[in-house]
Amino acid sequence: MRKIAENFPAVTAVVIVLLTAASAPAQKPVSAAPPNQLVQFSVYLPLQNSSELDQLITSLHTQGSPNYQHWLTPQQFRQQFGASPSAIAQVQSEMAEYGITVLGTTSHSVQLQGTVAAIEKCLGVTLLNATYPNGSQGLVSTTPVKLPTAVSQVGGQVASFAALPPHHTHGSLLSTSPIVANEFSPIGPYLTPDFKQAYDFPSGAVLTGKGRKIGIVDSGDFLPSDMALYFEA
Repeated sequence: MRKIAENFPAVTAVVIVLLTAASAPAQKPVSAAPPNQLVQFSVYLPLQNSSELDQLITSLHTQGSPNYQHWLTPQQFRQQFGASPSAIAQVQSEMAEYGITVLGTTSHSVQLQGTVAAIEKCLGVTLLNATYPNGSQGLVSTTPVKLPTAVSQVGGQVASFAALPPHHTHGSLLSTSPIVANEFSPIGPYLTPDFKQAYDFPSGAVLTGKGRKIGIVDSGDFLPSDMALYFEA
C-alpha cells in the first residue's frame, strides 16, 4: 500500500459526517412541492470488497501495521472499493427512463437531478415542502421511498426526503467517550462545542494540525448556505 504524496489530500477510512438539517428533529410538512421544481438527490450504492475495506480500516489505525496511516487517494479508494461500474450504469439507465439526469458520480453514489413530478413517479412518493424546528426548509415524503426494481437489485438507497438518513457502515471509532448530546437532540446536528466535547478537545491549547493528514468525507444533499450557517455556529 503506497503512502499518499505529501501534496495530495488524503482520504482516510474515518468518516466524519457533518450532519445538516437532514438529521435534525422531524420536519413539519407545509405544502405540496411544485411539479416542475428541480430537485437534486443521490442514489447511494454498496461499496465493493466490504470485508477487505474493514480490514484496511483496522490496519490504517493500528500502530505497527505495514499500512498504518498509509491513506488511499480518492482514485485508489474508488478503484479498490467503489461501487461497480455496472451498478452505476444500471442506475443511470433506469433514471433516464423517468427523465432524471445524471450530474455526476462518486465512489458510492450517483448524483441526480429531476423535477418533482419525475421524482415522485420514479420513487412512488409525494414530496412536500417542510420546515425543520430550527427554521431551515427542505423536501420530505410522508411515505417511504419505493425504489424502481433495477435500482433495488443493485442495492441502491435514497437518503433524501426522509427524516433521518441511514448511517455509514464503515468507519473507525476514534473516541471511547459516551455519545455526545448537543444543543438540539441526541442525534444531531452537531456543532463545534459538541465536537470538542466528543474528542476531548483541549479548550486552552493551540493546535494547528501541522504535519498531520486529515480527510473529511461528507456525503449527502446540502446547500452552501447551510454550511455557512454551520460554521458561523
